[in-house]
Amino acid sequence: MEMRELECRACGASLSCAAGATHIKCPYCGTEYVLTAKNGESAGVRRIDYHGRGALFTAFVPQGWTARVIDDGEKSSSSAATMPLGLRLDAPDGGAQMVFYPYSYYKDFKPGGLKKNNAIDYSLIRYRHAVPAADYVAERVRELYGKEIEDVRVQQMEDGSGVIAQRAKGFENDAAQALGKPVGMTGGLFAFSFGRDGTVYVGFFATALAMTSMPDEAAAERERAEAAAKEAAKRERAERAAQDRAQGKGFFSRMMNYRGALGGPSVSDIMGGNFSGGGFDSAAAKDMLGSLGRGLGDLGGMVLGMATGGMSGMLVKHDWARAFDFALVASGENAGLYAPMFMQFVASLRYESLYFDLQEEERQNIERIKIQGMQQRTQNAINASRHVSQTLSETQDIIMDSWENRSASFDRMQQGYSDAIRGVERYTDSAGRMYEADVKYDHIYKKGDKYAGTVFGDVDLGAEWEELKKK
Repeated sequence: MEMRELECRACGASLSCAAGATHIKCPYCGTEYVLTAKNGESAGVRRIDYHGRGALFTAFVPQGWTARVIDDGEKSSSSAATMPLGLRLDAPDGGAQMVFYPYSYYKDFKPGGLKKNNAIDYSLIRYRHAVPAADYVAERVRELYGKEIEDVRVQQMEDGSGVIAQRAKGFENDAAQALGKPVGMTGGLFAFSFGRDGTVYVGFFATALAMTSMPDEAAAERERAEAAAKEAAKRERAERAAQDRAQGKGFFSRMMNYRGALGGPSVSDIMGGNFSGGGFDSAAAKDMLGSLGRGLGDLGGMVLGMATGGMSGMLVKHDWARAFDFALVASGENAGLYAPMFMQFVASLRYESLYFDLQEEERQNIERIKIQGMQQRTQNAINASRHVSQTLSETQDIIMDSWENRSASFDRMQQGYSDAIRGVERYTDSAGRMYEADVKYDHIYKKGDKYAGTVFGDVDLGAEWEELKKK
């Protein structure tokens, strides 16, 4: 990391700061300085262009750092935040990174059913379980920096400058209007650390969350304990199932190879398969049935929404929101040197009018898709009355003729919305060929022109079967 060596004019102490810093405070006498770049130019705020259409953001970018627009659509897009674009800044030596993620809206849910964090449903409602701010920060750190990171620690800090509180206050009224209820604000400034590949990384995280109902800390603690217990039980079942498979005693193996009281052919014999390697044990089967039971409520709500034409989201509404996420990460010994830059970044970032123009353009595109989808479902319902056996597949098959005329700049975002509305997931094989399958399946397997799907986890079908990769 490039450093600048300075001398305090008040007390003569030697000072060090990261290249590109705009402010520094002498730790000995408290004198503060506003810095300029080495070439004498002011190191300050830049307008961030978006594909030649004009400025999307105005933000402080440290001297020599690169800036690029990032897309958080896979985790944040919804009917209330149609095109969530953020900003990423990288230090010239690669030693630090800062990111910004914009406002987003979510629907809370109780863990344990079919829904997962960041899932989006047919009505473009984005689901995320509402948790205390520190837990949210820990979840986001794992999402941003990889599931393989270890020993994630989060600690709340004082927002001494008041910058984060001021930004949060500006969002409170917008959130209350969008959610249709008064909201309470939570969040603030946090320090975090994690390990990866033997290196310790440290950073800062600033967020503000608008809640129509504040998470219960005691309930959150119970959920953390339950999650830890479930994870331990899952590991234990996996180890036991592995032992059973090795001995040909697995639940799935016993079922497939059962020959009946008279010793007739087994299911495995009839199918010509080899299932002697085992599979799920009885405890896993019970766990699967329990998951199915918990998920029936979610499925019932989806069916009701489809039956009543609930594509507009009138049956389900978002109930909490994120105002913003700012994060800085660097190797452990250097993170503190970037703290002034980070706070300058948080204080300076502003949306330009183009950002909201893009949201409106995308909203109109989505409304057109919804209308066409509703029309197609109506026609499918008529057809289904004549062909009862095809009712389910036809009522879920939403075809959008206008797809060919979409703007290329919105291809990936609209494809995600289209898949959510149609109720499909996209998969690819090892050759890069694309496939679609109903969202109910957890895993899809392919052997030649034959396909198999599972809804309760993965299964070993043999070396001839290739598991398709979810996009």
